[in-house]
Amino acid sequence: MTSHNPNPPNVVVIVCDTLRPDMLSSYGGSVNTPGFDKIAANGTLFEQAYAAGPGSSISHGALFTGKYPSESGIVGQVKIPPEEGTVAEYFRKVGYETFGIPGPSRIGSDWGYDKGFDTYLEKWRDIPSSLTLEDIRKAISDPTLVEPMPSHFYRMAKQGNDKYTGYLVDTFMRKLSKDVDEPFFAFANFPFVHAPYDPPRPYKEQATPELRRPSFGALELLPWTEEKLDREDVRQHRLEAIQDGTGDAKFFADSSWLTDEEVQVLRDWYRASIKYLDTHIERIWEWLERTGQIENTVFAIMSDHGEYLGEHGLLKHMYFHFKEALHVPLIITGPSVPEGERRSDYVSLVDVFDTLCHLAGIERPESVTGHSVFDGSHRDAVFAENGIRSLPNFYQEQLGPDRLDEFKRGRKSIRTKDFLFTQDSAGEYSLFKLPDEELVNDPSGELVNDLRERLFEELGSEFTHDEGYGDNLDQSVTENLRELGYIE
Repeated sequence: MTSHNPNPPNVVVIVCDTLRPDMLSSYGGSVNTPGFDKIAANGTLFEQAYAAGPGSSISHGALFTGKYPSESGIVGQVKIPPEEGTVAEYFRKVGYETFGIPGPSRIGSDWGYDKGFDTYLEKWRDIPSSLTLEDIRKAISDPTLVEPMPSHFYRMAKQGNDKYTGYLVDTFMRKLSKDVDEPFFAFANFPFVHAPYDPPRPYKEQATPELRRPSFGALELLPWTEEKLDREDVRQHRLEAIQDGTGDAKFFADSSWLTDEEVQVLRDWYRASIKYLDTHIERIWEWLERTGQIENTVFAIMSDHGEYLGEHGLLKHMYFHFKEALHVPLIITGPSVPEGERRSDYVSLVDVFDTLCHLAGIERPESVTGHSVFDGSHRDAVFAENGIRSLPNFYQEQLGPDRLDEFKRGRKSIRTKDFLFTQDSAGEYSLFKLPDEELVNDPSGELVNDLRERLFEELGSEFTHDEGYGDNLDQSVTENLRELGYIE
């Protein structure tokens, strides 16, 4: 199998984990994001793009396979089935070198997300991030890993820990410029906006001027110099519990566990994280322009899902199908992509696989469910789903039985021009009127039946369980899951 294009373009796919589009200035949001603005000016921005599920593993499974979760079996934390082809695997078959940097370990090789990648650099295993002998050995063994290290440690010493943001971006660009042959298919998930919302100075300090931090970032490593939010109306220990995940279930059980002022601080830190992310997105874009690669590169930037910031009495993103969790940014540029265009029709992330093939001049595999967003057809609805969940122990201890059952349920949804309809694994349904997602208390039976029939026709009526994280994870994966608040 080979590409029909005699000069196939490079393909770069960047997923900004947990990023809500309504925050970005390119989408009319309150955070000034010149990096995203530049990309939008050079390509097509999709105003109504939606994820196929409210979680990283589900959404990346749909993105990688071009199929809905119920079709691929990736309904949660589930290994990619061996019979499922992935977009990286497909591009490799037609002659592309494939390279990836996953963000969270939930989309790591332990669950098969490295399938089809010639190189898949997992930061929790492969990327040096400290001055230990083991990390120095890793760096020395790979020149493209050791070159960014001085800049990385200088940033950390000056600004404080930045989740290795600058280092990951530097490594991504150096790999593409030195170690990867053209044409290449490159993927990166950047989790810089994912909780805990902890961007380095000055971003976090500008968001909350009452924050007291050491004047030199390296001093934050000392236990007696930890940051302090000097506000009487905010309980810092509760914000810390939300940041590390241990307070989530307490908030879900009773949203008054946080005050409005405390939720607002989380929103402010989330926005500050977006601002910091944008500076690095702008770096990547300007690097592609400076090196001349952008002229023959298909560039797609998106998120895998959004984030609740107090709406519906929720935080984070893994539950329910409201817009805050499923609405995602999607901007695509490339040699044949209209510049400066905005599209308001519905788009699903399952469409990305087919779209990349279309733009690269490659025949699409028959197995994918989506369609190219540039083939002239338009969706009038988008669909999403998640399997029946395995919840961590601290959820089971803190949520009452009814609320626990509600959070465990699998869900399927259809979003049309006027309605959001959800059906769960307990047989209960909900209908919401758009655009404000107001619950319809006495819906028409005919309307409900029509939406349910269309939903089940697309996604099927069965609900299956996710597999959870299992018991045989190595220490690096466990630490990454704990750092992101998924386990205690």
